[in-house]
Amino acid sequence: MVEELSETVISFRLKRAEEFARQWRSNAKRLQTLASNPKTPTLVRNDALSEARTAAGIVSARATELAALARQRGYAAWEADPRIGPLVVEIRAVESALTFAAEALSKR
Repeated sequence: MVEELSETVISFRLKRAEEFARQWRSNAKRLQTLASNPKTPTLVRNDALSEARTAAGIVSARATELAALARQRGYAAWEADPRIGPLVVEIRAVESALTFAAEALSKR
């Protein structure tokens, strides 16, 4: 049985997801900066690599949760939900940035 969510709960979840995306976007930029700096020490680079990989997994899970929320709201696909679709796109972009940072960090 699918639980019916109130508009207040949905709004709260969306606001939390927006803040989540903002924070991880900032972290992705920081990690990309470390990756692009040839003077980044190996120990720092290894820690950043671990962080980027873990973060990409967390961000991916959040996008999946939001896609499920769109289905719960009655949309066949998250892309069709005008409130959730853009947020999932933004979170997937952050996931890509984190994955890119991890790949760059792993090359040195």
